[in-house]
Amino acid sequence: MFPKLSVILIPILLSSTVFAAQVFQTLAPAAGQSEFTPSIGLAALSAETKGSPKVTMSAALVNLGISYYYGLAEGHSIGAEAGYNSQAVMSTAAGFADTTQKRNGLTNSAVMYKGLFETGSASIFAQLGYRFSLEKEKYNTTDREGNMADGQNAILVNVGAYAPVTTEITLGGLVKYVKANDGEKTSTTSGVDTTSKITGGGSTLVVVFFELPSNEYKPNASLGYQTQNSYESVSGGTTSKTDETHFLVITGSAQFPIQPNFSFNPEIIYQSILSNDSFDRYGVVGVSGSLRLLF
Repeated sequence: MFPKLSVILIPILLSSTVFAAQVFQTLAPAAGQSEFTPSIGLAALSAETKGSPKVTMSAALVNLGISYYYGLAEGHSIGAEAGYNSQAVMSTAAGFADTTQKRNGLTNSAVMYKGLFETGSASIFAQLGYRFSLEKEKYNTTDREGNMADGQNAILVNVGAYAPVTTEITLGGLVKYVKANDGEKTSTTSGVDTTSKITGGGSTLVVVFFELPSNEYKPNASLGYQTQNSYESVSGGTTSKTDETHFLVITGSAQFPIQPNFSFNPEIIYQSILSNDSFDRYGVVGVSGSLRLLF
């Protein structure tokens, strides 16, 4: 096993979290209306660790997502979100054999509330929810394969606002906070399972964005700063801790109407590491597409 290789398995999972298209932060179904949104995302990672020997990594991620919301009243809806991810991380280092680590399976699902509030000069939006892990995080160190669950339930809070600054431009911002609960993960080596307790984790994302609302396709771009909190894994008398990590996240998205209640929404994503003790270089590029159907 390469030195520091385990730290890769945490940051690469972050790329799946930014697939929630920026455009949906400010959209909600009308009262009595349903919103159904399937999506697919593809991401590629390139990274290199610090220290000696340096580990060079490349990775590919496929994300399949689905969400359903129902409008309770004008501007207020409840729903659920779920997903499936598949990723492979290829690693090379001088003096070591090349390795490939794979993870596949359902991601954590969530039940959500989504609200829009008009104040006259500005619009406020909020999302509150609970994300639950369907199973423990599992990883087999012999086969280098695992699932996509992180073993931690979490509270989700997303609050933001936007307002027109001219007839052509809308500016806004948001804060997205994830409070991770304690959880468990299982590591299997040569058929022997070891269960570890997980504490900490969670993340905070601060975003500013603009949109051109008068344009037919409503192009949207955002700039975000994401902090991934460190977390501890304790098994017996052994404790391991990940680094707190800071990321730059840039997105661009649009809405392409197909029918009055049906649209295609593409997004492009770039994620780069800003501060971490384990990496000299880290970058993720992703593209995603979703279909928003109202009925």
